[in-house]
Amino acid sequence: EPRRAALRELADVLRAAIPWLDHAVRAARRSDGLYHAYNLARFTEDGVEVDHLYPMLEGQVAALSSGLLTPEEAADVLDALYESPLYREDQRSFLLYPDRELPGFLERNRVPEEAALAIPLLRGMLGAGDVRIVLRDADGRIRFRADFRSAAPLREALAALRADPRWAEPAAADERAVLDLYESVFHHHAFTGRSGGMYGYEGLGCIYWHMVSKLLLAVGENVERARRDGAPPAVLARLVDRYFDVRSGLSAEKTPGEYGAFPTDPYSHTPGHAGAQQPGMTGQVKEEIIARLAELGATIEGGRLVFDATLLRERELLRAPTRWAYIDVHGRERTLDLAPGELAFTLAQTPIVVRPGRGENRIRVHAGGGVDTVAGSELDAGRSAAIFARTGAVERLDVELAAAPQR
Repeated sequence: EPRRAALRELADVLRAAIPWLDHAVRAARRSDGLYHAYNLARFTEDGVEVDHLYPMLEGQVAALSSGLLTPEEAADVLDALYESPLYREDQRSFLLYPDRELPGFLERNRVPEEAALAIPLLRGMLGAGDVRIVLRDADGRIRFRADFRSAAPLREALAALRADPRWAEPAAADERAVLDLYESVFHHHAFTGRSGGMYGYEGLGCIYWHMVSKLLLAVGENVERARRDGAPPAVLARLVDRYFDVRSGLSAEKTPGEYGAFPTDPYSHTPGHAGAQQPGMTGQVKEEIIARLAELGATIEGGRLVFDATLLRERELLRAPTRWAYIDVHGRERTLDLAPGELAFTLAQTPIVVRPGRGENRIRVHAGGGVDTVAGSELDAGRSAAIFARTGAVERLDVELAAAPQR
């Protein structure tokens, strides 16, 4: 029954669960360097048997997002991903799971002759011409009855045989063997729905762009964590390189010919036989907004705006003087004159001008008609909150970063 629990109790439960979750992630590592996405549990009288589905992109995203992997381990996962059957070279991106050939209709429900005849019940019924469980088709192949939609009606048929004096003894003795044979033919235990039986939508051979954008965001999070925790420069560089490898496969980095649509439009998926399909405001959009903010040099940590040039590329910077128009928090159109080597964007309608490679980190805060200079690259929580709330108290930020942008 439901009961009230103190917040402390819930926190204790979560705290106790973390080591077990960490163990589960560690145990999911495959020999090829990827991570299992799903386990298949089979409960028996003797315990639990665990098997795995094929590798999936979401399993790698989950491992990368777990916060458990070291920066070097995260870079290793990404290297393995590019060497895996998930990588689709023509799109420079990743399938949800490895492509495979589906059997034709007549290839389904084929019971191996030796396996069927090894079970006394089925051998006897085939010899007697009793077709309540299996039968031979016009070509002599053994098949289960076509009206068995799942193991449930098969169990009902076996129960009826146990009530039939002729088959009662072998039906009782061989029930488990027949059910195991049925599962080995149809693999219902590993059925994944439409994704494993279609060639469109999120089916076989498809790139699902929302999951690729989740991968991009997960790699970006690992870049941020590696920078914050002082990872070795070589490891940080590996992660940054892989971030832009993933980015290069997304639509905005492609020509219309490669993408099969306008590159700046979000689409659901790209099947193996066509360009991008199913346009609309897919889940890709929200991950791209967060990732794009980091690419412009801004992140949010603990409720504070933090600026960093780790994912900022030189190509983002202006090459010529530009007059930039934007809409402020009051809905008024405003303009700013920008110089070469700068970039500008709005966050919650507050303009932010970034100038990388200027010798030291500092933020000039325009507020109340004056300018306050903040040493470093972090804005305090109070003024950050004012920006997020669109109060207008902060009119503009000029951010100077010591680090040069990525080339």
